[in-house]
Amino acid sequence: MKTIAGILLFLLSSWSAGAWAAECRCEYPDKATLEAAARSTIGDFLARAAEVGGPDADTLEVTVEATPQLIFIRFEDRTVTVPWWDDLPPPVHDLFSRVAGGEASGRRLFDLLFQQFLIPHEAAHWVQYRLGRYDGGSNYRHEADANRMATAYWAGTDGGEAYLAELEALLAVVVERVPDPTPAGIDPAEYFDTHYDTLAEDPMKYGYYQFRFMLDAIRQRDQLSLADLVLQPT
Repeated sequence: MKTIAGILLFLLSSWSAGAWAAECRCEYPDKATLEAAARSTIGDFLARAAEVGGPDADTLEVTVEATPQLIFIRFEDRTVTVPWWDDLPPPVHDLFSRVAGGEASGRRLFDLLFQQFLIPHEAAHWVQYRLGRYDGGSNYRHEADANRMATAYWAGTDGGEAYLAELEALLAVVVERVPDPTPAGIDPAEYFDTHYDTLAEDPMKYGYYQFRFMLDAIRQRDQLSLADLVLQPT
């Protein structure tokens, strides 16, 4: 459940302005609107998970603030923290604008990831937690499944296909440029789980796995079922 904030720098250097999805639930005029939208998305995700046999739909708190982690969930106080663009330091704004080909495209990238896709991703970790999957489970599977659940959720929303197609194109570029850190002859899941904390300290190495998880899930979106992901054996 490590943050992907550290690998954002590489992601940004791989992105250029292009066609934007027709629909994006990721543009908000103020923090209160973002907070309300995040609560709504999380509530909808958890309700859908409950409808297909998951834990009873909980209410998670949402806080909007700029932190080094950017976006994350705290199980102990049931809170998802999401970032706010205007509170990020000016050098981060400049970096987004420079590497994304302009101010508008840099802001767009931030919004697509941190104001949209990763919100149900964090809620998916809560479902995993409620189902007891963190009791000796595999971090590789946790992260892969959280991305699958987020993808299945967005695929079932209005405008979700256009949004996921845009994100797929972005991730395809990134994955091709990030070297696979898994040593030859070693199972990726075993390596990821064994070296989880060490990998998380290296943005390039951890980034390969996280972006691969997302890209694989999005490419398989037609075969993904939120019910299957929620009900699969622990």
